[in-house]
Amino acid sequence: MDQPIDEEAEQIARLVAESRAVIKSPVSNLPQRHRDVFERALRRVLSTDLAQVTYAQIIDGFPVVNVAEDMRGWGIDPDHPVFRDNHDKLCPGAWERLTEFRDSFDIDVLSMDERLLHSYATAAADSLAFETRLIEIIAVALHQLAVILYNLGDLGVHDEWKSWRPPNRYVGSDYWPDPEPFATLFFVYEFEEHLQYPEGIADMVGYWAENRILGGVVLFDRGESGNECREVYFHSCRANVTVRIYALTSGQKERLWTFLLSDGSGVETNVLLILGDSKNRVRIDTEHAIPMFHVYRDKWERKVMTEWEASLARRDYMEPIDYPEIEDYRDGEGS
Repeated sequence: MDQPIDEEAEQIARLVAESRAVIKSPVSNLPQRHRDVFERALRRVLSTDLAQVTYAQIIDGFPVVNVAEDMRGWGIDPDHPVFRDNHDKLCPGAWERLTEFRDSFDIDVLSMDERLLHSYATAAADSLAFETRLIEIIAVALHQLAVILYNLGDLGVHDEWKSWRPPNRYVGSDYWPDPEPFATLFFVYEFEEHLQYPEGIADMVGYWAENRILGGVVLFDRGESGNECREVYFHSCRANVTVRIYALTSGQKERLWTFLLSDGSGVETNVLLILGDSKNRVRIDTEHAIPMFHVYRDKWERKVMTEWEASLARRDYMEPIDYPEIEDYRDGEGS
């Protein structure tokens, strides 16, 4: 049986209250050494072509075709003008505005949960806690930058697209009326609860930016206390990548840390983006991540599914892309 409406509304209200209760502090409050490491790592990520084209699309107002196509889960309607009009390149002015923003950007405009900043600032240099918290504040910073750009407004070139609605359709004998327009096409499947996000729709864009730049929305094993940062997980919304939440391998984490912590004195290898494959064997179904395994970044990012919703999410069949151990079974069976 589905969860009563008032119970679901109560959950949303609780998540909204939790998101509004976060106390933020400016990153300028960090100790100088930690601030320097963070700024160097962030600017290294921002210098990548992947980061720049991601933020330029937000300035444009819509994703380009190949990015709009690069999704798993609930994707963008194939009749959308992004596809219909072949939005295959950024509109004039996007790169120029991005350059202006980048040249004037100061990391001191960023502010974060003071508990996160404290955990990062008090972690011993070169410790696992230091490196894991660094990944967290980089993810939060990339998210915040997307929020800032979205709130500044886009170029307005495609304003008529914003009110587009999918056509009415018949599916079998059922009639599907045209739904409301998308809040934004910059979204990650299952990170669309903008009514409970502190920055509303802009936070949807922030999750999308993380997914595009890093390879997935960055989550953590928070443990029973809800305050830990024990393991790094990605939730990807990309074609040919599992829809399940997966832990990064030790090799992926090591390459990412090396990239972020490099002082620039050697030859730097850009490791972005990081995508899960058959080597990422630690995986969690999304409906179990928060209530059973305490894997999330912020409690309000996703509602806990009702039993009815969880039953819909359960898979009647398993594909190797989501369950790579199937191939191990097949290999063993055939030997």
